[in-house]
Amino acid sequence: MSSELNLAELHIDKQNDNLKDNTLPNIKPEIRIGVLGNVDSGKSSTIGVITKNILDDGKGYARSLVMRHPHEKESGRTSDISQLYIQNDNLIIDFVDLAGHEKYLKTTMYGVSGYLIDYALIVINANTGIQRMTKEHIGLVLSLKIPIIIIYTKLDIAPSNVIKENLEKINIFFQKRTKKEVVKINNDNFTQILNNYKKNDFKKIPLFAISNVKGTGVDNMKVFINNLPTLVNYQDRFNKPPNFIIDRKYTVAGIGLVISGVLKFGTIHKGDVLFIGPFTNNQYYRITIRSIHNNFRQLVDTLYAGQGGCFNIKSVSTKIAIKRNMIKKGARIVSECQTFKKFTSRVKILHHPTTITKRYQPTIHCGPVSQCAKIIDMDKEYLRSHDEAIITFEFLYRPEIIEKGCHFVFREGLTKGIGVVDDVIPFI
Repeated sequence: MSSELNLAELHIDKQNDNLKDNTLPNIKPEIRIGVLGNVDSGKSSTIGVITKNILDDGKGYARSLVMRHPHEKESGRTSDISQLYIQNDNLIIDFVDLAGHEKYLKTTMYGVSGYLIDYALIVINANTGIQRMTKEHIGLVLSLKIPIIIIYTKLDIAPSNVIKENLEKINIFFQKRTKKEVVKINNDNFTQILNNYKKNDFKKIPLFAISNVKGTGVDNMKVFINNLPTLVNYQDRFNKPPNFIIDRKYTVAGIGLVISGVLKFGTIHKGDVLFIGPFTNNQYYRITIRSIHNNFRQLVDTLYAGQGGCFNIKSVSTKIAIKRNMIKKGARIVSECQTFKKFTSRVKILHHPTTITKRYQPTIHCGPVSQCAKIIDMDKEYLRSHDEAIITFEFLYRPEIIEKGCHFVFREGLTKGIGVVDDVIPFI
């Protein structure tokens, strides 16, 4: 295994040296927007209206163009993560449609933490206002420091007094949770709020009151979204070791194994030899990148940090057959096979009904990682709601790939907490 790793490292080092010798490529940046909110708030319909440049018919036409599964189209409720892409002259936008029902909360948490979301569209039904799952979603994106844009939908079927009352409740809720002002966007303040966002000034939360059927407010919403700035300078990551997060895998007749996802670090070229994993017993297998497609199904030779796409891959060894069911969610394609069983973090307990002590076992959601971990050390004897501490966690079942500085959330029953990874301890 070590000899294979050295060969891969030499290959990547040479690749990176070549990249450093040339001017950085002028590529179109991508941003990812997570669309969240309570069930039946109009998330999928809003995405359909934006991406397909249509209006809804009030009977589910727009959402039918977004949903992936027949049962979703039949029930009108999203149960899985789906993605739609648009591009303008300066930007590629990936809309990540997330489930609103309570029983799919784990799927939604994985989508928010594992898909490298830049912005969160919180969709709120004007008839029902902020509901319990909406509050859960807002708490999640606030924990991960993701900027929020509010989409206030279904104006065409909500009474005017209900619209006004729920708007006031939204303002009060965000004032208490974030100390930020919610600003309803109109023609007078549109330019100012957009310019603030372009300066990474998120002190005010924009709210777009829209109707997907009548088109009220839709044009302003589209212009605002199409002019959102990128938040991460991925060009600084081009020369780092490749780290591709896998979110889906397919077996295509006549092609073989195809995996899709987003490249968090580095640059990957067609023909590169890398590692995929971790598999059972912390194993990695060498693979060849046979071909690359971008998110618009176009063949490309290179994928850069910050870009999404898919690879047709093949095992280097003829003795090892990598099958679709072997690859778990959150697996990586990397050049350095280093995983971690333990990590130290700064943690804040948002809520816990009693006290937390050593050996407590919450579920950690850190990027694409979702696994139960045990507290093996902390700088306080016990923790209660709103306490902060330095905690060392140990994953219970298998080592994972995590990076310093990553924000994470953890849950267990009614317990909720947030943290930042300070240090990682390599798995031997």
